Amino acid sequence: MSEDDVKTQSVASRAPARRPLPVLERGTTVGRYVILDRIGHGGMGIVYRAYDPDLDRRVALKLVRAVSKDTTARLIREAQALAKVSHPNIVQVFDVGVFGDTVFIAMELVEGKTLIAWTKEAPREWRETLGHLLDAGRGLAAAHDANLVHRDFKPQNVMIGADGRVRVLDFGVARRAVFTTDASLPAPDEADDESLGDGDTDSDDSTRPVASIAPAGLPRVVASRLTGTWGYMAPEQRTRGVLDARADQFAFAVSAWELLHGERPFPGENPRQYAEASATGTFRPPPAGNTTPTWIRKVLLRALSPRATDRYNSMNDVLDALSADPARRRTEVAIGVLVIAAAVGVTAAIASLGGDSAMCEDGPRHMVGVWDSAVAAQLDGGFRATGAPFAAETAGKVRAALEERTGSWVTMHREACRATRVSGEQSAELLDLRMGCLSRRREEMRALVQQLISAPDGPRVAASIEAVARLPSVASCADRDALTAVMPLPDDPMRRLEIDQARSELATINALFSTGQWPAARTRAEHVQRRAHRLAWPPLVAEASLMRGLVERHAGSFAASETALNEAAQAAARAHLDDVAAAAWAELAWVVGYEQERPAEGLALTAAAEAAALRAG
Repeated sequence: MSEDDVKTQSVASRAPARRPLPVLERGTTVGRYVILDRIGHGGMGIVYRAYDPDLDRRVALKLVRAVSKDTTARLIREAQALAKVSHPNIVQVFDVGVFGDTVFIAMELVEGKTLIAWTKEAPREWRETLGHLLDAGRGLAAAHDANLVHRDFKPQNVMIGADGRVRVLDFGVARRAVFTTDASLPAPDEADDESLGDGDTDSDDSTRPVASIAPAGLPRVVASRLTGTWGYMAPEQRTRGVLDARADQFAFAVSAWELLHGERPFPGENPRQYAEASATGTFRPPPAGNTTPTWIRKVLLRALSPRATDRYNSMNDVLDALSADPARRRTEVAIGVLVIAAAVGVTAAIASLGGDSAMCEDGPRHMVGVWDSAVAAQLDGGFRATGAPFAAETAGKVRAALEERTGSWVTMHREACRATRVSGEQSAELLDLRMGCLSRRREEMRALVQQLISAPDGPRVAASIEAVARLPSVASCADRDALTAVMPLPDDPMRRLEIDQARSELATINALFSTGQWPAARTRAEHVQRRAHRLAWPPLVAEASLMRGLVERHAGSFAASETALNEAAQAAARAHLDDVAAAAWAELAWVVGYEQERPAEGLALTAAAEAAALRAG
């Protein structure tokens, strides 16, 4: 018998006897739905793949036994409540009805794999796993907002669909919540002993109701029976009584710990020992070599507190804490200063246009194919084709941001040209620097847009707004001091060409990095760093090493990140790239002091970061 098959015999002995649910043959009609085949079953329900002839679609049809008219009515009410929850990370309920002495629930049919299966099919980087967990947590929070408590959240009840979207499944043991701030709730009703689904239950039971004081407005339920899966149950869930949404928070934290560490957080050779460990807050140490950051563990440890009152007030608070990566601000700063523009020799092309102001009005021509109406239509169509519920809104925001950026680029291009060719207030050398900077900003934008339109999917669409916001500012191309401080390019034209190509590749890596494509970014960053070493131009070495350090840190390879970031800082100092040096020192202080738990060294490195930042203004 597997651990998730352990049942509560004492509770079962008090519950009304249940006849086995009938196994329906293909072609059987349940309401208007036609049974196709069986796709799952549990202790309290069977799930079928079925066909809805009215709407010409396949659905998942769940049949649950009801033992009385009262429980039938309650099951229907709770299914109706869940049907009103419309959220991209919750499986949608379409319909509910009665079939003989069972209740049927027609739901969205999700073809894909469970979150636990996804983690086992290949090694997963912790940020990718955390992203899926956050999506699942958003679904759970939406259920809480609708006054529903799941009571059986676990990785097996989270599905990653073929479209890449994460959905929380099987609210089958969900209960409609009671809203109150009063600690005393009515005792459970023994007759009200049904649930919508098939939770596995633990063998530890109590007949004594337990009151739980929840924050004002937090949904709570009165549980008359043990329902759930023992490995994910909160301590208060192992007794009959009052539960609130913080029991789901505990189950979410167990699931997150398991997926990020490869094992559940509590020790125990059997369910009873495991339950005792969870009730006393006795945790396993993190596995040796695990790369999950300490700040994530701290969030999960609070959510795993034995007492509900010591946990976060709500799932939304948990999600906020897990989204507040302390290194994120440093990453954004580092990406913003990743590539310092270099001259690309465009003065001759500008001069060939003649001497009047009309020659400075060709900025829009340079943006054709980078961002124009055709590219915008391609992005809009690609986003919508993903089927993500937020695709249309996101496409609109991304288009607006890219159009604003294009307008700023064209304006800056015109102003730089006029300052030299019309008013004469700017040298030809500074014009070269400004045009080189604008060329870099254009290539960075081109690389990101190509990543967004090449193979859009749900995760890429979700990351797109932030990715656009992370593009380095066009306004930096007007900073005379920063531009003139950059080490000049080599005289050798072939070497200059290779450096320009390497910087274009860095723009592509930045786009991959910003859209969450960590493995591809990591492989290419290593290649570009080797190329920069061969070219031996310090600004390129600094930029490539900083990029390598960033992706290695996000991949959890902290030793490799430390080496790359140290090299970036040293090369930036030689090249007088104070912005890059400041970003590299700050990242290095974080990787050494926090990720590798050498705080004294990390604190010392912050002094170098501050000094470089002051020099950079």
